[in-house]
Amino acid sequence: MNRRVSRMTTTVQAPDRLFLATFLILGIGIFLPLTDLSAQEDTPCSPEPTNMPVSYGDLISCQLETTGDSDIFTFAGAAGDVIVAQVAESGGFGEPCLEIFRPDASILASACETNNPRIDITLDQSGTYAILVTDDNDDETMSYNLALERHFPTVDSATTIDYGNLIEDQVLPNGDLDLFTFTGTTGDVIIAQVAESGGFGEPCLEIFRPDASLLTSACEINNPGIDITLDQTGTHTILVTDDNDDETMSYSLIVDTVVPLSCSAVHIEFASSLPGDITPVGDFDIVSFFGTSGDLILLTLAETAGFGEPCIELFGPSGTVVDAACDTNNATLTLTLNQNGVHTILMSDDNDDETISYNIDIQCIGMCTEIGTSCGIFSDGFESGGS
Repeated sequence: MNRRVSRMTTTVQAPDRLFLATFLILGIGIFLPLTDLSAQEDTPCSPEPTNMPVSYGDLISCQLETTGDSDIFTFAGAAGDVIVAQVAESGGFGEPCLEIFRPDASILASACETNNPRIDITLDQSGTYAILVTDDNDDETMSYNLALERHFPTVDSATTIDYGNLIEDQVLPNGDLDLFTFTGTTGDVIIAQVAESGGFGEPCLEIFRPDASLLTSACEINNPGIDITLDQTGTHTILVTDDNDDETMSYSLIVDTVVPLSCSAVHIEFASSLPGDITPVGDFDIVSFFGTSGDLILLTLAETAGFGEPCIELFGPSGTVVDAACDTNNATLTLTLNQNGVHTILMSDDNDDETISYNIDIQCIGMCTEIGTSCGIFSDGFESGGS
């Protein structure tokens, strides 16, 4: 399910560009304080930038106005910073190239791509870095957007998202990078999902561990979703982009937990039903019940309004998927439980591209023990710290 396309290439430095970067960094001697400043998106560049300062979180719109033109930007970085730099063509016929030079003027990394270059890299020096933007063969003009972000350590431009919350945002203009952070604990079984709600993009979702390494990623036309168990404790980072960085879109992002039980989960009793809504596009709802091994369970998710295709997933106490079903009108599951403990039901639209109203119904044959559930419940049915 998960897919990540490598977008970084390393090339041999060009002597004339190295000289230009050396002149800017060593000759002019620009110094920027090491601060985490975030600027509003889509800031126009200064005319013919040759040393325009940018900060983490900036998105700069600029142009290569004549063939052979080049633009240079500078930013303050510290050794150990894990950054993402990206150039996306917004008009013209060029093939953008992106080069990053260290404070000592040596080349750190470079990339040239028809579908917009991106560099993910860890800085190895502290000081003022230079970014050089050109056309690959210096024979085309183009307008472009330059984005610079840092996901370790996190910066003010990142938005905090809590488990169970849904955030609506935009990738705008093309080439935009959106950062979010959440606090997770080793063993948390999470569901993260991004759904396009407008536009023509192909949303991509990347999750980085607290140590800045990539945990997982997914890109899909019909909206990527990730189910995964966290293996580190601390602040995790989510990066949302368009797959080829050539489209704009609005989207919704939601992150929640299956284990421990989410605080957004609603307890459902046997032989009962609950109404609900999957709204906006990309939303999902969670209900929970306490099940006993050997219980025969019948779950029915019936669409009462809308044009979606209801889906139901049942997670066991350990956070693994027990069974799942999607149907045009009603999704049903009939199965015998093989574990004791808190079970979680996830309800969504099949492609996460429609909104629906629903009723969820649960019937049980067997012991059918009625134990209330609440957030913080682990697989044994006791709350965190319980015995």
